[in-house]
Amino acid sequence: MHRRILPFLASSALVAGAFVAVADAPATAAGSATVTMNSGTETRFVRGENVWLRGKGSARKTVKIYRYNSKNRPVQIGTTRTSSSGSYSFMMRPTGTAKYRVKVGSTRTRTIRLSAVGSHSIGQRQASLRFILGSATSGTQGTGGVRWRTYKKGMLVQNGSRTWVIRGRAATEYRRHGGPAGRMGAPVGDARCGLAEGACLQKFRKGAIYTNSKAKDKTVAVATSSANRSAIAAVALSQVGYKEPGYRKSKYNRWMGRTDAGAAWCAYFTAWVSYAAGEGDAIVRKNSIAKTVAAERKRGRTTSKPAIGRVAYVAPGGGNPHHAGIVVDYNASYVWLAEGNVDTRGGIGKPRGVHKIKRPRGHVKFYANPKF
Repeated sequence: MHRRILPFLASSALVAGAFVAVADAPATAAGSATVTMNSGTETRFVRGENVWLRGKGSARKTVKIYRYNSKNRPVQIGTTRTSSSGSYSFMMRPTGTAKYRVKVGSTRTRTIRLSAVGSHSIGQRQASLRFILGSATSGTQGTGGVRWRTYKKGMLVQNGSRTWVIRGRAATEYRRHGGPAGRMGAPVGDARCGLAEGACLQKFRKGAIYTNSKAKDKTVAVATSSANRSAIAAVALSQVGYKEPGYRKSKYNRWMGRTDAGAAWCAYFTAWVSYAAGEGDAIVRKNSIAKTVAAERKRGRTTSKPAIGRVAYVAPGGGNPHHAGIVVDYNASYVWLAEGNVDTRGGIGKPRGVHKIKRPRGHVKFYANPKF
């Protein structure tokens, strides 16, 4: 079972997710296909929600999904495959009202129009998402204008007129941090999936949870005052423990397109973190630390104060910074950074990798806020 997201969607707000075999998809006659949104109870969504186009057609066939553009022309946005029973499911994050076309193998296509609305209650999303949430395991609870309900496979949280879903490892971690009444507060949207390495990232009022099955730490939660900076710190922490397979051959070098002997990769790592969080070049992306420092100063977002999720530019002996890392903790005397291209003590020994390093605050020349 596979899915594919077309390359042009890498910077789009419409993100495809994983293929899911669906047992209760609508029945279909041979040579035809069906399509519904979610459980089939409605075709309306709130911006920031994930939706699933689901249906049934011939078994083990390629499913092509198209979205009609402003000229009413279908543009392919992704593919998946039907299961052995013919079921398919394609997760995406639409940003506005649009018509979609689904084609299963060589069968006749089916279209569906999804409409953007301003509100969804817990009850509405429960009915729409019953196929992934399962049955309720609690009644509706609430505090301070936020209401929530738990299910066998997740949680729904209503904040004002909008309701967001938390699922899987993220839901487990969210409950561990106290859920909606805890440090992170209410979510501000569904998880954004389809990020680098197939990761998902969900933001909350005061935190973020990052899940990546390919990372050293597969689930990381960070709670701080900024959801965006929490996301940066969570992605950075997920990489702690990574080791470069060869000198200058790290995945961050490959991502930057430089694996030569002169390609020190501490700043490649910080830029990759921004990319992996779905924030593009919120953190400066240059091919050397010197160019990164110059560009950062030119941006004018530097500060002398640390904060979780800021970039720290390090110069232990004074002068211009020659190293960078992501702030993941700090106190009055020290700052803890997720750093790339260092050994376990923050030096230049081998093998190098990504490590959490404790440094005196006086060793940091300046900090920089990502440009979200």
